[in-house]
Amino acid sequence: MAKFDPERDLPPELITAVGLLTIYATQADTGLVAILAAATQTKIAQADAMLHSTGSAKARADLVRAAVGSCDIPDAGKAASYDLLDRLVDLNAKRNEWIHGFWHLSDKPNTYQVTLYWPNRKTQEKIKPLDANTTAQVRAICDGYLKVTQELCLLSTRLANPPAPSA
Repeated sequence: MAKFDPERDLPPELITAVGLLTIYATQADTGLVAILAAATQTKIAQADAMLHSTGSAKARADLVRAAVGSCDIPDAGKAASYDLLDRLVDLNAKRNEWIHGFWHLSDKPNTYQVTLYWPNRKTQEKIKPLDANTTAQVRAICDGYLKVTQELCLLSTRLANPPAPSA
C-alpha cells in the first residue's frame, strides 16, 4: 500500500475545511467559557479552568447546562439554552469523527477514507469515504459551529447583563 501524504493526496479545499473545523470548534468552546463565567459569576480564567478540567465535550456541555439551570432566567430561555447545548454536543460528535479518525488509503487504488475505531461498541469501525461530497460535509459542520457560536455569544451576553428587575 502506498504511503498516504495528506498534503499531496487530499484536495486543498478539504484540508482548508478541516483546519477551519478545528478553529470553529475552538471558538464554540470559547463561547462555553463565556457562558459558564456569566452563569457562575466568575472570571473568565476560572470558568476556563473549570470547563477544561472536564474530560469530554459532552461533560463540558453538561457542566454549562447545570450552571445555566441555576440562573435566574425564564424557563423558555433555559430551554433554548439546553437546545443550543444539545446542538453543540451533536456538532462535536460529528467533528470528532473527522478529527479523531484514522485518515488513510483504502484498498481501492487512489481512494482515501477515514476509519473510526470504537472500542466497546458493537460496530468496531465506521468508514467514511473521502469523495466529492467530503468537503461539503465538513463545511456543513463548520457552518453549524458558526451558527451555534453566534448563539452562545448572545446567551453569554444575556447572562452577563440580565435585565433590571421591574418595580
